[in-house]
Amino acid sequence: MKILKSWLNASSVVISIAFLSPGTFAQGRSPWPSALPQRSSVAEIMNWLDKTSLPKARVGLRTSSTPQIDSDSPVLSQDQHPSDSLFYSQGFKLIKVDGCNLTLRNDHTRLIGHSTLVLDETPQQHYSAELYVPLYRLSEKKGRAPYRYTKDPRKSLLLGTWRTEFKSNRSREEGILTLFLPGHTEKIGGWEAETLTFTFDTKEESEQFNAAFRQAIRLCRTK
Repeated sequence: MKILKSWLNASSVVISIAFLSPGTFAQGRSPWPSALPQRSSVAEIMNWLDKTSLPKARVGLRTSSTPQIDSDSPVLSQDQHPSDSLFYSQGFKLIKVDGCNLTLRNDHTRLIGHSTLVLDETPQQHYSAELYVPLYRLSEKKGRAPYRYTKDPRKSLLLGTWRTEFKSNRSREEGILTLFLPGHTEKIGGWEAETLTFTFDTKEESEQFNAAFRQAIRLCRTK
């Protein structure tokens, strides 16, 4: 009888685990924001994020290290095209939703962090940055659910504390960031991103953004 009871207890644990959310161990599911209706459209989700958490996010991008072909040169080796990471300060706003294509813009941003191969800039240098995001090309499962990026108070103040990541569904660059000098229309730089990151001060902001943004991706993937 004791053996049977122990077996039943063990079985109940296994069954309980099996019925957990599919994302519990892989991507992880953030709690759905109570103020946002669950049947919201992509435009409604993005407009809600634009009024709540998006302007508070430090926006980052990571390029791919995949060799690229230049029209004037042969294929370069991977070592000559390492991935770059760049992070820009808060203030991004939604300026356009065209179906599943988003355009975000920050007219007074600066580079607050970068990978080792990116050149340093003067802290006072500000830009207008425009980020194009095709939601239907992102993966709802790839990337990372909200995680604590740093416990260092000084890094948290600059770069944020809680980060969530979104990746291309096809392991290639999809998002496009373009930089302009404030008040000018001629671009001075541009990057294609394989990974997008959004970093917030609080876990709640990061979780709400993660849940809503992944739902927008999910809606676009099913169209």
